[in-house]
Amino acid sequence: MVGVIHSQPLFVYKGGNSSGEAANSHVAATSAHVFMLQSTVSSFLEVVLVLPVRAMNAESLHKVLKEVILGLEKIGFRVPAVVPHNNSINRKAFRMFLSPSKLRIAYPSPADASRPLFHIADAVHLMKCVRNNWFNQKENPGTNLYFPLFDLSKNTVHHECIQSASFNELCDLHKLEASQLLKYSYHLSSKALNPRNLERQNVKLALQLLNEFMMMLCIPTVICHHFHMLRRLQILSQ
Repeated sequence: MVGVIHSQPLFVYKGGNSSGEAANSHVAATSAHVFMLQSTVSSFLEVVLVLPVRAMNAESLHKVLKEVILGLEKIGFRVPAVVPHNNSINRKAFRMFLSPSKLRIAYPSPADASRPLFHIADAVHLMKCVRNNWFNQKENPGTNLYFPLFDLSKNTVHHECIQSASFNELCDLHKLEASQLLKYSYHLSSKALNPRNLERQNVKLALQLLNEFMMMLCIPTVICHHFHMLRRLQILSQ
């Protein structure tokens, strides 16, 4: 697993040692790339490398990622897959495992070309990105997020049919049911609808919006006629 932690660019001097310098520059680091090893059959999880960087590019990330994989393989681990954030730098770094570079779901392992190295998008990160993008549609009346029609039964996308999902409707439902003992909007909370900047990184709050219980709004309620919003919740909850 590959994660990114953003930090304030500053140097710290403590106990005769200084820290905060970027590994790829002589200036202070603005983020740290964290490489973690997680077992597919147990709860084992260990941090392999914390790399403070300043403006990491795809070439540097590819080089470090390859070195980490080879190092783990050398001491006896098998690395069948890597789960990074699905941003453009990570995608470009993975494409470099092929020559010419090409984006795929599996690449030849740098330790053994006969074995596949799977590229798995971080579902947690994608879910938070979708939720945050929905929050940021402030310029649209109703805080609408527009998306094409997804036919889940046939696994097809109809780009000509544009639908919308209103975030304000969820807020209205929460206010309406705030004083009721029995609620259709199970798990929905004020904090999930109005998170602070730091709380936007909390996947538990994102799951309060995107879960199977929210699809129970299909039962006749005060917002049952808003089919497009329910359709989007159904897509994301799957």
